[in-house]
Amino acid sequence: MEIYQGKEGFGGIAIGHIKICRVPRGESGPFVFDQEQELLKLKEAKNQVLTALSNDYETALHKYGQKKAHEYDMQSILLQDHQLEDAIIGRIINQKCSVGKAISGAGKYLEEVLSQEADNYLRSKSHSIKELTQRLLSSLDDSEGFEVYLGEPCIVATKSLTSAELLQLDSTKLLGLFVEDSTANSHMAILAKAMNIPTIIGCEIDPAWNGHMAVLDGGWRAVYIDPDDQTICDMEERIQQKSEHDKRLMKLKGKRGITKSGRAIKIYSNISSVSEAAEAVECDAEGVGLYRTEFAFLNRDTPPSEDELFDEYRALAVNMSHRSVVIRTIDMGADKNPEYLHMAPEANSALGCRGIRLCLRYPQIFKTQLKAILRASVYGDLSIMYPMISCTKEIFQAHELLEECKRELASENIPYKDAKQGVMIETPASVLISDEIAKHVSFMSIGTNDLTQYTLGVDRENALLTDICDYHHPAILKMIKMVVENGHKHKIPVSICGELAGDETLTHYFLEIRVDGLSVLPKQILHLRKQIIEMD
Repeated sequence: MEIYQGKEGFGGIAIGHIKICRVPRGESGPFVFDQEQELLKLKEAKNQVLTALSNDYETALHKYGQKKAHEYDMQSILLQDHQLEDAIIGRIINQKCSVGKAISGAGKYLEEVLSQEADNYLRSKSHSIKELTQRLLSSLDDSEGFEVYLGEPCIVATKSLTSAELLQLDSTKLLGLFVEDSTANSHMAILAKAMNIPTIIGCEIDPAWNGHMAVLDGGWRAVYIDPDDQTICDMEERIQQKSEHDKRLMKLKGKRGITKSGRAIKIYSNISSVSEAAEAVECDAEGVGLYRTEFAFLNRDTPPSEDELFDEYRALAVNMSHRSVVIRTIDMGADKNPEYLHMAPEANSALGCRGIRLCLRYPQIFKTQLKAILRASVYGDLSIMYPMISCTKEIFQAHELLEECKRELASENIPYKDAKQGVMIETPASVLISDEIAKHVSFMSIGTNDLTQYTLGVDRENALLTDICDYHHPAILKMIKMVVENGHKHKIPVSICGELAGDETLTHYFLEIRVDGLSVLPKQILHLRKQIIEMD
């Protein structure tokens, strides 16, 4: 048995076989892949490179003449010659490795062989092989080596993982996650927490682990490879103890979060799908403080229709019964960027076109969502929340679009009900003008994840900066207090819906400054309620 320590972890315990789902290009050792699929990727990459070389040859020929264009012609000849291709195919079939690994290995081998040739012409081909190898690697899809199909229940190990990729995995077969390059506050990690997936981050993955039995302990950030019988027995006992503890917490259902001295705070749930609403109800959430809607827009070729979204939000309203539901409008951008938007890559996507900025840039998509919410409001207590607000102008523009939606629905005699409008406070600018913002909305909710990264100037997705991404920083706590005071000044409620809401070391502080509500994962609700009830 071997034991490895991750830098961060959360969730419970997972026991199962490891499946490595992402292979870094040209870095990892051999893996067993679907060879036909890898050969198809090679064929597609070859065709793409040949087309690009042909275009580059014509451009160079017209601009610089035959001498400059010759290099592209040379690479094209080498790619169509079977020496390089046969070497790549041989590695895929005989070494059972990914196409990226095969291209890298074959390229390095031929480059070394040619560099030792006595003939100057043959030696010159060495440089052409190197550039050709890089072209082939670059032409592969960014998700090359990432397998979505899990087959049997397993613990997934991967070099990196986005929230969109996580959604593609079958959650019924996903026992746990190792992610080498990420942080506990990345979008992917937040989604993994919501899905109750035991996860370890920052543990270097050994390719040899593929297929081995393992125990993942998210709480202790430990990975046990080939665990002995006693370790498995101990872990199974801990899982049973946790289950019994959770059953005892169920006795708190129906009670309110009120301290012994009478201070009260509402406890809501953060969820990302209609199916999670059932868990929120089971855990006795007083409502949904944050319903993430962007996942309905991902992993598809076109945006969802108004009727699709209406069906989703109506089901959500019905499932939550009389409880209030705050629906956050599309918060795409950053690592959640669907291809159908045709957005150019951004140097710093966290500071780019995301949240309300993206909504206002694509008003038809935004209006489709707003209409669906208005229509679904007939079936429950729904509110609308706009993310990434940085100025009141954005609020006014959103209000105008909502009014347009109402007029259009009324003109078509489609039933709808007005919905309260609120904002997420997650930029320093919105904190500093929260006194003004509070005049134009019905509620404010503080998103502490983005607020922390923007205030401290720290990318929360960057694993190198984990140590200085301090969510307890005095500046953050002061900002939360400022927003609460400004909200109460204008008689509107202020909640917290970021990761900090579930941080039990700060619950007393939140009660002290009169935060109105905390929105957390369903599994945290009764734990938090127990803590509040036991407070003086």
